Amino acid sequence: MSSPVDLPKPAFSADPVPALARSVIALFSESLAGVRFPDMDLTMLESAADDLRAAQVEIEQIEAELAAARATLQGQADQLLQRAQRALAYARIFAESDPTLAARVQQVGEAQRPAAGSSVPKRRGRPAKREEAADSSLFELGDAAVEGTC
Repeated sequence: MSSPVDLPKPAFSADPVPALARSVIALFSESLAGVRFPDMDLTMLESAADDLRAAQVEIEQIEAELAAARATLQGQADQLLQRAQRALAYARIFAESDPTLAARVQQVGEAQRPAAGSSVPKRRGRPAKREEAADSSLFELGDAAVEGTC
């Protein structure tokens, strides 16, 4: 028995209803269709599953809004950085006649640049074998040992 009004199910990325609950709902809708327990029947199970799905849709909508807000935040940060760089360029030109101010502007400009060598990430993993070890053959030592024993 399903609910009297069959509403379209909301769309979500993955069904949040646990497999056991889906199986029990299927069992109650097929083999136990007319069976009702004092606090449990097909309508209650389907209602709980629909509530869970609605909560999943709400979470996914909120996560999408959060992702959009983060993208907006990053865009604003990028825009501010561009404006700051442009303002620094103006300040360099303005400070050409004032050595103290020019030094300060240069100091601010150097602080924004990454340190030399920091842009190259550290290599991870096992270090490469030394070339001399790669050139020697395992069998060279074995052949010499065999000649000495004969």
